[in-house]
Amino acid sequence: MKLKPSPTYEKNIGVLYYQTVSEGIGGKIRCNYEDFVVREICPAQLLKHRGKYAYYELTKKGIDTLLALMLISKKLKVPLKDIGYAGLKDARALTYQYISLPVKYGIKEKINIANNVILEFLGLAEKPLRKGMLKGNLFKVIIREISSGEVEKRISKILYEIGELGGLYPFYGHQRFGTIRPNTHIVGKYIVNRMWKQAVLEIVGHPYPCEKREIFEARRFFEETEDAKKTLKMFPSKYVYERILLRRLAKNPGNYLYALKSLPKFILHFYIEAYQSYIFNIFISKRIEQGIAPNTAVKDDIIIRGNEYFKADYETKINPLKEKILLPLVGYKTHVFNPILNDILKEEKVRTKDFIVKELNVFVEGGFRKSPMTINKLDYVMWNNNVYFSFFLEKGYYATIFLREVMKNENVF
Repeated sequence: MKLKPSPTYEKNIGVLYYQTVSEGIGGKIRCNYEDFVVREICPAQLLKHRGKYAYYELTKKGIDTLLALMLISKKLKVPLKDIGYAGLKDARALTYQYISLPVKYGIKEKINIANNVILEFLGLAEKPLRKGMLKGNLFKVIIREISSGEVEKRISKILYEIGELGGLYPFYGHQRFGTIRPNTHIVGKYIVNRMWKQAVLEIVGHPYPCEKREIFEARRFFEETEDAKKTLKMFPSKYVYERILLRRLAKNPGNYLYALKSLPKFILHFYIEAYQSYIFNIFISKRIEQGIAPNTAVKDDIIIRGNEYFKADYETKINPLKEKILLPLVGYKTHVFNPILNDILKEEKVRTKDFIVKELNVFVEGGFRKSPMTINKLDYVMWNNNVYFSFFLEKGYYATIFLREVMKNENVF
């Protein structure tokens, strides 16, 4: 079967191909925040009548989770490390997710952190929230201005193809790398390679075409002059990470490692994990090139069935309702036995031990990602030139990886 290549902006994040070949419906998503709604689904047994931690529903709009947590920390005077969360949610959406705060900081029924960030008290628990403590996410998405003609037939063909594949490979979506500035993985690669100056220049400088003119000029000015004091005055207060770095550089010009150390630990971790995600996307793209379907395990792939793990001795199809294939996420604990991954690491000129960044006290151990991604509780309704989709994805999966197959547009993010 002839592969359908991705648009350039997706190739830049390692997503080289579509997984289906049927014609898409086109259209636009995220015309407004309410067109892309994400609701976190957590295990019901988390909440109790008593406990050391207060759980809140965080409603946010037009802001990413990490920045929202920084605002909460500042407003409530709670250290960032004491705020628990289960997952990261996109900025360009209306999202509902859970966070936890130690009860010692007090409990309020409703807290307005900002116009677009609100907390509502849910209940108590004995343990704080941690990454991954959720079942998944319910998505409600409107695709507007779709192509005319046989739309329902196109959707049916695409869904049939996905069914034949047993689901989709779980690429990391564009929002993992940034939408306006898709470069978190580039920063991560520089950090892993101990290229401190390049990492800072990529965060503060290197303007991207879709940025506001004044920000574009600020970034270009810094790239040309490396004058941190003057550049700091050009960045508005909402550019938190850029301003943190620039303040440090203003105090100690040219010391880029010193500047990076001023960033919150979870942000540094986030950059390196983005590079890890990029390598994973390339790894999946190489499997697609070799004709390996999402529901197909090849020799030495690890398969999980319930609580049992075993290696595949030969190529075999799995039942995605009962089994998953564990695909490697590279880190310092990764034992590279997969020839595809080994070739990628050689091309990238990076070793697993490079993910131990002692200089910044950041360590990314690696792990696995379950494949395939199945689209659950799927429903859709058409009206005029719009389609409303509702579906559930298990934790860690990206809605845009499904939507890009349906739309096949130049820009699905």
